[in-house]
Amino acid sequence: MEGISRNYTTWLNIAFLALAAALLVRSFRTGGLSMLRMVGGSPDVGHDRPGHTRHPH
Repeated sequence: MEGISRNYTTWLNIAFLALAAALLVRSFRTGGLSMLRMVGGSPDVGHDRPGHTRHPH
């Protein structure tokens, strides 16, 4: 009976998970979370351009 085997894709997965974790840490340390808060949220209701109410969406 064969157990869990590790091949090159296992090591690639581990390497890319480590890279993703490092990029997330860097993003949070350099203000990424505050940028996401500033960008996030729902859009304003209605349109602010004149003449945009002539056709329905």
